[in-house]
Amino acid sequence: GGGGLKVGVLGAGVVARLITGMIMDVMEQGEIEEVRVWSRTKGNAEGMRDVVEVDKGVSLVVCDGCKEAVEGCDLVFTVTPSRVGLVENVDWLKGNAIVVAVGSDTPGKRELGVGVVDDIITHGTVISDTIPNVVKLGECQYLPPSLHNKIITFGDVLTGKVGVGEGRVLVDFTGVGAQDACIAGKV
Repeated sequence: GGGGLKVGVLGAGVVARLITGMIMDVMEQGEIEEVRVWSRTKGNAEGMRDVVEVDKGVSLVVCDGCKEAVEGCDLVFTVTPSRVGLVENVDWLKGNAIVVAVGSDTPGKRELGVGVVDDIITHGTVISDTIPNVVKLGECQYLPPSLHNKIITFGDVLTGKVGVGEGRVLVDFTGVGAQDACIAGKV
């Protein structure tokens, strides 16, 4: 490979396409080597070819399973309406992977399997948009309350109040008005 980032995307619907397109827009040529996509609908995953910049040397790999889509990736986006953990084991994730969980935005939804969030918060970092939202609606709804105090906010990271440590990072955003307005402006 060319040494660029490997990006894994679970889901290939409208939001997954928007996020992948935005990543392509902000990264310099050569910074992304490969985008690995899994979708329940293989045709949707194949359809990501018009978003992934294959003409600029980024390879698109359509995967048959979630493990294949996330293994070895530096950056993982989960963008599905799943109610079961698609990333079943934390060991599927690279030791310093950044996982951006987008799909879990209501009670009962989840994309990360049992124990995955617990492991990341114990050995890495969990960043939220708002803590009260993610413990009710996001992947963090599955954390024991004793671990809620380890969740940090994106605002605290941006202002330098807290840093991101070693290990995996989970970005658990459930959506707040300003984010939603920004994304809507891109549609």
